[in-house]
Amino acid sequence: MVSEKFAEKMKHILQLTYKQSVGLIGLIGLIIFASFNGQSHLFDWDEINFAEAAREMIVTGNYSLVLINYEPFWEKPPLFFWLQALCMNLFGINEFSARLPNAIAGALTGITLYSIGRKNFSNSFGWLWAMVYCSALLPILYFKSGIIDPWFNLFIFYGTYATWKAIYNSDGKHLLWSLIAGASIGLGIMTKGPVALLVILMVFGVFYLWKRFKVPANFSHFFGFTISLFVVGGLWFFIEYISGRGYIIEDFIEYQIRLMQTQDAGHGGPFYYHFIVLLIGCFPMSIFALGGFTIQQDKGAQKEFQRIMLLLFALVLLLFSVVNTKIIHYSSLCYFPLSFFAANFLNAQLNTNDKENTIQKITLPLIGGLLLIVFFALPFIGNHIDVLRDATWIKDDFAKANFEAENTWSALDYLLPLIFATGLFLFFSINGFRRYLYFMAAMLVSYFIILTAFVPKIEAYTQRAAIEFYESKANEDCYVTPVNYKSYAHLFYTQKPNQQNENHSNSSWLINGKPDKPVYCVLKITSSDEFAEKNTQFKLLYKKNGFAFFEKIQNK
Repeated sequence: MVSEKFAEKMKHILQLTYKQSVGLIGLIGLIIFASFNGQSHLFDWDEINFAEAAREMIVTGNYSLVLINYEPFWEKPPLFFWLQALCMNLFGINEFSARLPNAIAGALTGITLYSIGRKNFSNSFGWLWAMVYCSALLPILYFKSGIIDPWFNLFIFYGTYATWKAIYNSDGKHLLWSLIAGASIGLGIMTKGPVALLVILMVFGVFYLWKRFKVPANFSHFFGFTISLFVVGGLWFFIEYISGRGYIIEDFIEYQIRLMQTQDAGHGGPFYYHFIVLLIGCFPMSIFALGGFTIQQDKGAQKEFQRIMLLLFALVLLLFSVVNTKIIHYSSLCYFPLSFFAANFLNAQLNTNDKENTIQKITLPLIGGLLLIVFFALPFIGNHIDVLRDATWIKDDFAKANFEAENTWSALDYLLPLIFATGLFLFFSINGFRRYLYFMAAMLVSYFIILTAFVPKIEAYTQRAAIEFYESKANEDCYVTPVNYKSYAHLFYTQKPNQQNENHSNSSWLINGKPDKPVYCVLKITSSDEFAEKNTQFKLLYKKNGFAFFEKIQNK
């Protein structure tokens, strides 16, 4: 059992009212997920791509049509871009605004998990669910990013929860919960696409088969879900269609199908890719969940919710393991059920103080030790970066040149592995439930440090030289284009205006034609010499950290 002093502290937290708890979780979430979000540039591709779509909405005043480089962009619906555009209108067009929607999503996710856990299991379960979710690396990373998935996943999860409530709730509000479920999945469709509907159909389709269709559901559930789904999730598509932009919907559907069948943008990987991502990237939540999978809820509705969480986890993991495109955030919806089983395990430990199972006892120190080595290696390598610059086993000249970037690494950077090691030490040296809380707190602080102190340094190596060049051209009436590699950074960081010349995005015209403005080209150094030989109408301005910057000579 827990110590008396620790139990007293826990008692004070658990005695907070619902409103006090929600306010505290929301405030802590916003502080963690929103702080220092503007100190590093947005990352190519996704972060900059999405922020650029929001920026172009503001520039054009057209919030219906999604544009990239002022051309229709059919890969994503507009909801997330609307959120970013709203933040940009409030706080300016910058990195902080682009990432603020996900910081809000992080705070709302913590509140949602606490509320669902408290209302359907226990107050302690709710607290542990929110805490364990927000003490894993990948969830914190995504809440401090500008990608779509945090909102997309939240909508799908809440739609899953609302569907369960529509079937098993005891308050008689079956139709209301069905409407909420359909609306939530509709918002998911408006955020990223039809995968939201695919997921919930898979989960409850298999659930119905598992239960041999002996589920207390009726036609009103299906009717309410369908109506709200089509109203919320289909309205924008309908407006686009009647506006004469049906081709965008067709391209959108074709893209979704292609994404399932091909390795988009070269992002391939083995079948077990997402298993490794979740196991290591969600440490320690993933390790706790290994114990929670075997702990069964003993009440009817709670048991069915546990089954639904198991199906959500297994089917999403299977779906994106089968899909040819392997990108790290594709399995991020698994964080919700994974955190549920982790909370299930922790809540049992709070009441029984049982020991971890054999698999947990092996994997926790193994993965913890691996991450500790990685976190120690980061500042060590940063202070000895010349080892990488001179390494003969690195064959990529562009990568080697990246390591020439100026960066400041100090002894203070070893604070990260020190705190991480302290968390591991406390976990293995302290008895009772408090070791789990101390451990999660140490992980949270460690991950916060790596995302606020280390990520900007990593960004300096990978892209900062190019982005600083783009920023230097933001007030110049010119054309800037990357050559021989894909990027969206030049659009956002030059603050590209809505160009009048229809050839503004035509690289061939910019290079070989007679543009009406100065032209700048950015290349990786691996292709810069060949470019210079073939295009004598350009002069090299300078090379920096793996990038080469050229200006077109006007009289040629």
